[in-house]
Amino acid sequence: MGEAGSGKTRTLTSRVARLLSEPLCLSPQNVIVATFTVKAASEMKDRLSKLVGESVGRRLLLGTFHSICRRYLVKYGHLIGLSQGWGIADSGDSKEICRRIVKRRGLGDAVDPKQLQSRISHFKARNLEPRVNAFPTVHSTNPAASTQKSTQIRKKDIATEDFVLLYEDYHAQLESSNLLDYDDLLLRCLELLKERPECVSNIEALLIDEFQDTNIVQYELMRKFSWKHQRITVVGDPDQSIYGFRAAEIGNVRRMQRQYPDTLVVNLEENYRSSASILQAALVVIQQDGNRIDKALTATHPIGPSPVLRRVPSPAAEAEWIVGEIKRLRAVTAGMIPLDGVAILVRSAHLTRNIETVLTRQGMAYKMVGGTRFFDRAEVKIVVEYLRVLQNPANNDAIVRIINVPSRKIGETTVRGLLEDAEKKKKSLWESVYRGVCGHSPWGTKVAKIAEKGIESFVGLITKTMEKLDHPETTLADIVDDLLAKLNYKAYIQSQYPEDFDSRWANVQEVFAQAREIRLDEDEEALPDIDGVQQQVGPQGIPRAALERFLANAALVNERQRELATPDEKVAEITISTIHAAKGS
Repeated sequence: MGEAGSGKTRTLTSRVARLLSEPLCLSPQNVIVATFTVKAASEMKDRLSKLVGESVGRRLLLGTFHSICRRYLVKYGHLIGLSQGWGIADSGDSKEICRRIVKRRGLGDAVDPKQLQSRISHFKARNLEPRVNAFPTVHSTNPAASTQKSTQIRKKDIATEDFVLLYEDYHAQLESSNLLDYDDLLLRCLELLKERPECVSNIEALLIDEFQDTNIVQYELMRKFSWKHQRITVVGDPDQSIYGFRAAEIGNVRRMQRQYPDTLVVNLEENYRSSASILQAALVVIQQDGNRIDKALTATHPIGPSPVLRRVPSPAAEAEWIVGEIKRLRAVTAGMIPLDGVAILVRSAHLTRNIETVLTRQGMAYKMVGGTRFFDRAEVKIVVEYLRVLQNPANNDAIVRIINVPSRKIGETTVRGLLEDAEKKKKSLWESVYRGVCGHSPWGTKVAKIAEKGIESFVGLITKTMEKLDHPETTLADIVDDLLAKLNYKAYIQSQYPEDFDSRWANVQEVFAQAREIRLDEDEEALPDIDGVQQQVGPQGIPRAALERFLANAALVNERQRELATPDEKVAEITISTIHAAKGS
C-alpha cells in the first residue's frame, strides 16, 4: 500500500519483470495485469516493454478489467450461452433502452431513465439480484446490515416492484439485441469462471493496479482468476478511495487480508511527487478518518510553500480570486509558470461556470478535463454506429440512430412504430425492415411511400456493405472509405456543421486513420489453449475480425482523445477538472 507519488506503478511493473525472470520464469501468457483505465494500461505496457522487451510484454494479459473480461468472453462465452457476434452496449444504448422501457410501462412521470440506468448499474456492480435484494428490510444497527441496506431501493427512489420489472425488461432488450453492457462484461465473465474455472487454469500470477477502486464483482474476479496458484499482487492506496459512488469497495483491502491471511503487506511510505508541506496538510485531513488504515507518509522533497486556505463570500468572488492568484503567480515568477502549468480542481463540474466566465473575460485559455470523448462526438458516433450495425445487425438502438442519417425521409413516428412492431414480434428491427423491404412480411405500422424508399435505401446500403466484409482482400479502411462515399458524408457534415466543419471532418478522417491502423496481432488477443476447453472460433475473414477489434477498442476506451492539432497549433491552456476526473491523469 502507498499514497500518490510513492512508486506503486513502478513497484507493480518491477514485480511483473521479477515473475518473468529467474527463479520462477513464468510464461507471460499466464500472467494477468489488470488496470482501471486505458491510460494506465498504456503506461504499464510502455514501462514493461522497457523492462522485459516488447515481444514479451505483448504476450501478457494486460489491460483494464473490462478488456480482459471481453477477451475471455470472446473465446469462451459460448460455454455460458453467449451468441457469437455479440456487441457492447455503450452508455448511450443503455440510456435509450431505459427510456424506451420506462415509456412502455407507462412510468414516464414516475421514473427518470437516467436514474433507472444508474440503479441498474448499482445492483450489477454489487452482483445483486433485484428480486432478492430490492425489497425493503427492517432498520438495523448491525454494520453489515447497514451496508446491505445502502444497496436497497429507498421509498423516495423507483418503486421496488417497478424496478424489478424494469430491470428484467432491460435485460430482455439487451438479449434481443445481442448486446452486453459494461457491467455485463464483468458479470458474465464471473459467471464463466464460476461454471468453467478450467478456462483460467493456466494463470500463474495476477497483478492489480489501484486495488482500492475494485468493486465486489472485480474482487470476486480476482479470486476466480487466481484460484489455482493464488499468486496475487495488488497495489493501491486506501486514502485514495474516492469512487464509492461507482461501487468501489474500500473494504476489499481488509477482506483480502482476512481471506488470504498469509498476505504480505508492504507500505510504500516515501512520496516522490509532492512537497512536504502539501503532504503534511493532506495527512492532517485524512487522519480524521477513524477507520483509516494507518500508514506513515514521508516526503523526499523540501517543505516548499505552505498551502493557503482562502475564505471568500461568494462563488463569483472565489472565481475572481482564483484568476487573480494565477496572474500574480505568473507575474512574480516573470512568466516562468506557463498557463499549461496551472490546474484548477473543483468538487463538481457545475462549479466551473463562474471560473470559466472570469477566465474568458481575462482572455486566458483553458481546457476542461473530461470533455466530450472522441468516440462520443456526433460526427464520429454516426460512423461508429454504422459499423456497429455491420458487425451486429440485431443492435436495434444503433439502427434507430442511423436509419435516417443522413436524411432518408423516415420520420421518428415511423421508426418508433417499426421498433415497437419488431419487439412485439420478438424480432430485431433489422430483421423486420429487411423482410419488409423484400416483401416477405408486411409493415407492422403505417409507412408512407417516401419513407419506404428511404428504408429500402438504408437496407440496400447495409447489405451491400456487409457483402464487402466477406471479401478477404478488403480492409476495414476500405469499408469505412466506401461507407463515407455512399453516405456522401462529407457533404452531410458540411451542411450540418458549417461553422466548425474543418475540425469535425478532421475527426471523421481520424476514424478512417484508426481503421487503417488496426493490426490483427494474434499475440494481443489470443488466449492459451486449455486441454478440454474449446475456444470459440472468431469472426470469419480478416475484415470482420478487424471490425470487431475496432469496435471493441472504441467501446472500451474511457479517456479523452488527443485533439487533432499540429504542434504549431498547440496553445498553452489552464486545466480545469473535477477531483474525480483528475485522479490518475
